[in-house]
Amino acid sequence: MADSLQTIGDNQRIVKGTIDVSLRPFGKYRFRVFGRNDFGDGAPTNVNGGCITPARVPDRNPESVSATGTRPENLIVFWKPMSREDWNGRNFHYIIRYRPAGSDAEWKEEIVEDPYSDRHTIELSVEEPFRPYEVQVRAANENGTSNVSPQSVEGRTGEGDPGFTPTGFKLITSDSTSATFEWDPIDPQQVQGNFTGIKIIFWPEEDEGESSEDELETGNIARLKKHSVLRRSTGEVLTSQTNMYGEKRNVIVAPNKKSATIFGLQPNSVNYAQIAVMNGQNDGTPSDPISFRTKEGVPTPVRNLEAYPMNGRDERENAVVAIRWDQPRHYNGRLTGYSVEICSVNADGLMEQRESCPIRKTQPGERFLRISNLENDSKYRFIVYGNTNAGRGDPNSKDVMTLPEDQGFV
Repeated sequence: MADSLQTIGDNQRIVKGTIDVSLRPFGKYRFRVFGRNDFGDGAPTNVNGGCITPARVPDRNPESVSATGTRPENLIVFWKPMSREDWNGRNFHYIIRYRPAGSDAEWKEEIVEDPYSDRHTIELSVEEPFRPYEVQVRAANENGTSNVSPQSVEGRTGEGDPGFTPTGFKLITSDSTSATFEWDPIDPQQVQGNFTGIKIIFWPEEDEGESSEDELETGNIARLKKHSVLRRSTGEVLTSQTNMYGEKRNVIVAPNKKSATIFGLQPNSVNYAQIAVMNGQNDGTPSDPISFRTKEGVPTPVRNLEAYPMNGRDERENAVVAIRWDQPRHYNGRLTGYSVEICSVNADGLMEQRESCPIRKTQPGERFLRISNLENDSKYRFIVYGNTNAGRGDPNSKDVMTLPEDQGFV
């Protein structure tokens, strides 16, 4: 509030007052005056004239300064642009200063003339992966640089390619759905950039079907090796490739690891795997792929299982049920045949102990079975599954009621 002095003249109360206000440099101001009492504010009155404050150097610097590189030869500096009220003069701009961290080298400077800019890329004359730099951002205008010293932040150039490929990558053991690999220890000093981890890339041979083990073609490995060398020479990373086999997956482990296990593999399938190191920005060139076949597993359930009652050919057959099915989607090994369990179901819907159910077996190519000598007008559950050398597969089942005895014969 203004300091006021009240006087009376010509039967009018005249109020005079003074007030000091803080203004920003390089500004144009106008003022209004109004009265205030317990009931509120009065109508404002515009003060004649205005005020233009003189310019001076900035009294602060940008905030939220950071720096990071996207390539070994650059450094991108970021900051929060200063508002117009803080420019304090004409030709406001930023001065970027930088030098290698931990050195007494002279500061190098670059000017950013756009006052609304929030970043600047420094292009260095040499490639120095992950090199730390000390960076400052200072405000300036035509009157000079800011009257406060800028804070220094540390940033690093881009990491670039790790420049290292692990050696000694090999398969140690595998079962039907997993595989364990090991490799030579990796010296972090050999990896350019911030060594963050080791990536194992693996993928199955696409649409392998139920091929036998001797169908693994050595030519596929040769083609992959040739392609890997080509990608390496062009500086690309194989993990970004859409390959001619199945979809690629990967597992990432800590930099100090020397072995790892991958899971979720298809049983009895040909797979490929390779290894690469990682830094904070890029994957290194992967090793040549190695191939391996997982062990046999058990088949998936048979498909389209059907069971329906039939008339017997003569009275000696009693009740008859015909069963047919389609092969499993995946054998997961060499199919040795099918098993059909014949289980009776009581009136309460409970099945007899499965261990006591008779079993009929068929050859791999047989997917139809005619079962006779069943009880008439009785409910049965038929459980069908495929078999490999690894054991019996997942079952599929179908319930059916046999025909009454008086249906006759065909």
